[in-house]
Amino acid sequence: MLCVVKTEVFGKGSPDKNGLMPVILVPVAGKIPAKFVLSGTVAKSNGFQVGKTYLTQWVAGKVDEQYGQTYNYKCLAEIDDPIQIIELMHRLGDAEVLKEKEVEVTETKSDFDL
Repeated sequence: MLCVVKTEVFGKGSPDKNGLMPVILVPVAGKIPAKFVLSGTVAKSNGFQVGKTYLTQWVAGKVDEQYGQTYNYKCLAEIDDPIQIIELMHRLGDAEVLKEKEVEVTETKSDFDL
């Protein structure tokens, strides 16, 4: 699914093994699962930079025994034009955080599975 997110440092976390702080994907438009905090390393490797807004694609990933359902996020494009953000808000709808039971999990694999 597609959504628009703004990236910010997740202040309640601690640096990962590479010394990077976790990143929270703040929903701006579209639907996003309730798990939207990424390790700093994962965020960096997927093209996310703190303080920027992105058109993002997410898919359900593997189920982790400790953490439950995981999600994979892919940065499709940076959006730096406010008019584009408004247009995407109209196309994707208001930001909506989905509870885990509301997310449709399919068996299809993503080309960016982690």
